[in-house]
Amino acid sequence: MEGYSLNKRLFMGAGITGLALAVLTFTPVSTQADIGSSSIMEPGQGVTPTTAGIGKSTIVATGDYAKNTTVDNLPVKTQSVEGNQVTVTVHSDDPNLNGKTITKNVDLSSIYPGNDNSAQSLLDSVNDIINGSLDKMVQGRPNVISALTIGLPQTVLNMLGNVTSSSDVLGDFSRGLTSIIDQFNTQFPMGIISTGISAVGSVVSDVTGYISKSGGKVDLTGLQSKTEDKVPENSTKLPIMKLSGNEFLADKSNHSTMTFDYSDPKTGKDEKGYAEVNWSGSSTQLLPKKSYKVKLFKDQQLTDKLKLKLFADAKKDNTYQLKANETDPTMARNLVNAGIWKSMVSSEQNVPEELKSTPNLGSVEGFPMLVFVNGKGRGLYTLTTDKSGDLWGMDKKNPDQVAIQGNVNSAPAEMFDKGNAKVDDTDFSSENSDTISDSAKNNLNDFITFVSNSSDQSFKEGLSHYANIDSIIDYYLFVNILGAYDQIAKNATYLSYDGGKTWRMTAYDNDLTLGNYIFGLGINEPYAMYYNAARGGLFPSHNTLLRRVAQLFGPQITARYDQLRKSDVISADTINNQYVDFMSKVGYDNYTYDQDINPLEINQYTQGLPALQKVVTQRIQTLDNHFGYTGN
Repeated sequence: MEGYSLNKRLFMGAGITGLALAVLTFTPVSTQADIGSSSIMEPGQGVTPTTAGIGKSTIVATGDYAKNTTVDNLPVKTQSVEGNQVTVTVHSDDPNLNGKTITKNVDLSSIYPGNDNSAQSLLDSVNDIINGSLDKMVQGRPNVISALTIGLPQTVLNMLGNVTSSSDVLGDFSRGLTSIIDQFNTQFPMGIISTGISAVGSVVSDVTGYISKSGGKVDLTGLQSKTEDKVPENSTKLPIMKLSGNEFLADKSNHSTMTFDYSDPKTGKDEKGYAEVNWSGSSTQLLPKKSYKVKLFKDQQLTDKLKLKLFADAKKDNTYQLKANETDPTMARNLVNAGIWKSMVSSEQNVPEELKSTPNLGSVEGFPMLVFVNGKGRGLYTLTTDKSGDLWGMDKKNPDQVAIQGNVNSAPAEMFDKGNAKVDDTDFSSENSDTISDSAKNNLNDFITFVSNSSDQSFKEGLSHYANIDSIIDYYLFVNILGAYDQIAKNATYLSYDGGKTWRMTAYDNDLTLGNYIFGLGINEPYAMYYNAARGGLFPSHNTLLRRVAQLFGPQITARYDQLRKSDVISADTINNQYVDFMSKVGYDNYTYDQDINPLEINQYTQGLPALQKVVTQRIQTLDNHFGYTGN
C-alpha cells in the first residue's frame, strides 16, 4: 500500500512539480539589481556610490557654520556643532515645524568611523537624519513597479531564497516547502483554503524529496553570478557580515552551513569561520529581504563553537540574529524600544536575581551593519543578541526556568480565555528549551484559568500568587506608550523562574510600534488611540490578563505612570533623543543605500525621524491625558 500511495502521489504531483521546476529553471538568474536596483549596484557601469548621488546634501544651511570644525577629518558642511550638540533647521511641510531650529545632543563618539571617500560628511548625515529628508530617497520609486511586473520572477526567487545557491534544489525544496506553508497557514489561517494549500504542498514535497533521494539531484550552483557587489563608500563605515553558501528555502527545518566573514571598522575586529544559518521571524519569512539566525563555528562540521564578544557588557556567544527590519525602514524600533523596556525594568522592585544578572535586563541589544550574501548586497540590518533563555538569565537544563511567547493572534489560551494552553508553537512557543515540563504547563493553565474565571475581588486579591503584578503593569504601560498592538497576544512573552508558579512579562519584537502598520506599510493613523487590550481594534486579538489588570488596578497603573514620567524614564524628549542617536549612528546614506537595493520597502516614503517623533509626542500626550498627568 505504501508503494501504491507513493505512486498515486507521484501522478498527482507531477504537473505541480513540473510547474515549480519550470519557474525555478526559467527564472532569470541575475544580480540583485535585476529586481529594479539603480545603477549603483550594477557592476561594470563605471558608477560608484560616491558619484551616484547617494546622500549628497542639498539642504541649505541656515544655522551658524562651524567652518573650522571637523569630525573624523571630514569638514562639517552644514549647521553648527559645539561638543555633542548639533544644531539644524527643520525644513518641513508642517508649518509648526518648518524653520524651527533644533539642537540635538548626538553622541558623536558612538558613531562609526567616517569615510574619506564619501560624498557626505558625518554631520551632513546627522543633519539629514534629523530633518528626515525623505524627498531624496527616490531611487527605489520606479523599482516598485518593476519588481511587481517584469521583475516579479526575481522577486519570487528572492522570497524563496536564491535557488542558484543550492546543490540539491529538489531536496531543499522538499525540506523547506512544507515548513514554509505551515508558517504561512499559522500566520494567515484561511480554513479549507489552508487545508488545500497544505495538501498540495505535502504532495509536491513528497515528490521532490523522492526524486532527490533516488539520485535526481539538481545542482544550480554553476549558474550563480560570480560578480560581487562593492561595499558602498558611505559617510559612515558600518560593520559588515558576509555569508556564503546555500540560502534556498533556508527556514528552520532546512539549516544551511555557510562561511562567514565579519568585520567591524570601529573595533578592528575581523573574524572568519563557518555558520549554521536559517531564516528567522514568523510572517516576515515570506518577504524577499530575509532575517537570519546565525550560529558561529570554527569548523565546517559545526562542532567547535566560535564565541565572540560583540557587546561590551555581554558574555561571549556564538548565536546572533541578523534582523532585516523589513517592516521598519528606520531600523531603530526593535533596539530603541528594547532600551526603553530595560529602563522600565531597572526601576522595578522585586526583579528576579537571574534577570538582574543579565547585561541588559532581558532586553535585546544590537547595532547596525551591512549584510552581503553570496557576494550580493542585502542592505542594512541590525545584529542583535539571540532570543533564548540566555537573554533572561535562564539555564535550558533547569526545568523550573521557563520562557514562553504567544505565537498567533487568536488562540483562546493565549488570550487568557481558557486554560488549555499548548506550548508546541501553536498557542505558545517555548523559548528556553524545546519543551516545558508537565508541571510547568499545568501551572500555566492554572494561571490562565484563574485569570479567565475569577471574580473581580478574587482577581485583585489573588493575582500576586500567580504573577509579578509590577511587571504586568509595566508591560501594559509599555504596550500603550509605544502603541505596540502586535504584542498584546501574539509576541507577548512570559517568564517564570519557579516552574510556572509565578510569571512576569517581558517585551520582545518591537517593530510594529509607534504607528508602524502591518508589514510596515506606513504610519497608521489610529496611533493616538488608547490600547485597553479589548477584543477588536487593529487585530482580532486581546489579552484578558492585561484587560483585567487595566480595569482593576487603575490606581497602581496611574501611580506607576506618574513615577516613570517624573523620573524622565518616559517622556517624548527621552524617547525621541534615543531615536536620534540610533539613526545618526546608521547614517543617512546607509538608509538610502538599503532602500535602493530593496525597492519593495515602499514604506520608506512615509516614515522618517520627524514622522516618528510626531507619533511619539502624540502617544505621550494621549497617555498624559488618560492618566491625568500634569507634571506637578
